[in-house]
Amino acid sequence: MLATTLVESLRRKTVLLPSPGIIERICSEAITRANRCVYNRATVAALTTFSSDGTTWLACLRQSPVKPNSRHMLEHIERPKAWQA
Repeated sequence: MLATTLVESLRRKTVLLPSPGIIERICSEAITRANRCVYNRATVAALTTFSSDGTTWLACLRQSPVKPNSRHMLEHIERPKAWQA
């Protein structure tokens, strides 16, 4: 999909197409850079403080519910959903 989009873009700009190996390397580099960007942003988000006591999102996700009752278990299940949002 990425290679197809790249080739179509180069054709629209009337740029001479590189060899398939070069196109593959370009796509590979783009995917690697995108993955690094996503991981870096996720790391920063996980280490951002969550509350006034200095707890990070990551530490909050690791904490267990206070009591093993249904309300606390539901709150614990909702934590990752809130973090993903």
